[in-house]
Amino acid sequence: AQNCTPQQAGILRSEIQFLYNLYDNEKMDIQEKATLAYRHNIIIHNTITEIAGNTVLANIYRYLGDLSRNIFSSWAAVLPANALWPDILIEEHKSIVDAIVRHDCDGAEKAMYDHLQNSKIRNSKTMPGQSLTNDSEPAFRMPVELYLS
Repeated sequence: AQNCTPQQAGILRSEIQFLYNLYDNEKMDIQEKATLAYRHNIIIHNTITEIAGNTVLANIYRYLGDLSRNIFSSWAAVLPANALWPDILIEEHKSIVDAIVRHDCDGAEKAMYDHLQNSKIRNSKTMPGQSLTNDSEPAFRMPVELYLS
């Protein structure tokens, strides 16, 4: 968050606005919306990774990005688009972006942590038989400080 340049802030704001406009477009097919949302989500994640300037994080994200693309391609054939891209994702991403643009490291960390926890729950609901939300299980904790170094 502390390394965010005005240009990067502009990219993040623009991408969030694009997603809001996309979801408001009632004429567009839901599958097309999901595909565009996915592509612009990648831009947001790539920009945040670039802001961090952390090569370990970049390598982790590169791997997760490849995995995500493979999973998305498989799920897209069998799940409705709104199951893959619920509207809440925009709000979660906006919270992260707003904190980064404000150079609010603590706010960015909290927003990222919340997003990761919510994503874990969402993903477990789309994978039958995969219960990742057992209350007795320790909470998943992504080392978000990697984003902030």
